[in-house]
Amino acid sequence: MNLRFRICFATLVLTVIAGTGVANAQKETVKYVAFPTGNPALGGFVIDGGCVEDPAPETIPVLQTPATQPPTYVTYVFAFWNLNGLIRLDRTQTLCSEKTKKTHATAWYLKEGGGNCTPNCPPSFVTTFAFSDDHNESLPNTTPIKSVAPNSGTPPPWTSPSTTVLTNGPEAIAALPDISLASISKPGTEPFRRWAQVPQTSPPTPPSSVYQASTGSGAYVVAFYGPEPCQTLVNELAICGQEPGPGRAPGKCSDLALQLEACLRANGEAPPPR
Repeated sequence: MNLRFRICFATLVLTVIAGTGVANAQKETVKYVAFPTGNPALGGFVIDGGCVEDPAPETIPVLQTPATQPPTYVTYVFAFWNLNGLIRLDRTQTLCSEKTKKTHATAWYLKEGGGNCTPNCPPSFVTTFAFSDDHNESLPNTTPIKSVAPNSGTPPPWTSPSTTVLTNGPEAIAALPDISLASISKPGTEPFRRWAQVPQTSPPTPPSSVYQASTGSGAYVVAFYGPEPCQTLVNELAICGQEPGPGRAPGKCSDLALQLEACLRANGEAPPPR
């Protein structure tokens, strides 16, 4: 085999391998949709292999229909990402479409001036929503609120099963620890994970099962429900130190505890007490 043929043959093999890699890559559609229903669809793009670092648009203007003269637009503001059931409030995320690293990515947007209250609602109120992380769906006609305090006045700021809380004064809004998935035709319940005001505030909503609403607040606040995103670390830490052998060296449990704390913080949850 002469040198020229060997070079050509090697080039052909590399080309075939590269082509096979592209063919095996899974195309992923990144979606931008309106919260809380998913309608209208607001755009997106396709990842055809590899990873991209995508800063979702901060706002998306949509031409109002029926058309007016001059044309008017409805503006949607970024609320949060759902990446394979993991909630992320920062607009810039790394999104991948590979055989070994597949991403289902949805960026949710809130309509400016939106909410789920009727036109007769009072001017100062917090609007709450319940959302299933793993099913990537808002739970319609479902309140995530367990209780409100002090909830005093006539009428009181909140009555069950309302999703809104009057904020003539500060109110502590406690989330239901578990929520039914019946409204999206799924069996069972899911546990509470976190509150998050959307669009994201600075600093972000602190990890707690109680959202502290300030006087005069008109915030939109989402209660997220779903499986524990750090469950693998929880399981490893639970048995750490109980068995001898590799992986149970001194310091291993402390490392796992730090990893779990970091994972919980990344997902907006309170770390376990030390």
